[in-house]
Amino acid sequence: MIECVRSKYACRTCAKDGISNTVKQASVPHSVISKDYITPSLLAQIFTSKYQYCVPLYRQEDMFRQHGIELSRKTMIDWISCCAELFKSLYEKLHSHLSKQPVIAADETTLKVIESEKANSYMWHYASGVGSYSGCIPGAKIPNIMLYDYYNSRAGKCAIGFLDGYSRLVQVNGYKGYKQTQATLIHYWARARMKFTEAKKGTGK
Repeated sequence: MIECVRSKYACRTCAKDGISNTVKQASVPHSVISKDYITPSLLAQIFTSKYQYCVPLYRQEDMFRQHGIELSRKTMIDWISCCAELFKSLYEKLHSHLSKQPVIAADETTLKVIESEKANSYMWHYASGVGSYSGCIPGAKIPNIMLYDYYNSRAGKCAIGFLDGYSRLVQVNGYKGYKQTQATLIHYWARARMKFTEAKKGTGK
């Protein structure tokens, strides 16, 4: 537990003689979220667990409870929502850097959203650097960037919105929605291998 002590100081002589007496006190330490007790380290723990290691908030809630900490998922959702606005400028900066790369890997995956009218929503992924494609541009120093874009649709306009103006290489899974962009599409070798694997299984021994 972090306890912040803000002592107050005043001149007793000024108060006794009737002279204006100004009370001095240290300012409140800066908080990531205004008027909230959340610390940067706790926010980092929640974000890393959820987005890096795929630990849902309800599981994090149980994990905190095991340590005697009552922290509801509703509170964590509110914190994440507040931080979305704080991260907006960083996201836009990374998007700008990503748009300058010679090749971008793109993919979309289904996402269940509670109380959504649609059965499936989609998280669109856009990445550059190691792990997104290997050996595509030999010798090129390409930064590792991964950005997500959420829509409740898989329409091609979603890809257009993110890749607007990008005309270089985009590595995709073959989904025709990407054809509506200005990019030159290339495909994953894994997709080609998949068909050979299916054919091998079909032929038996």
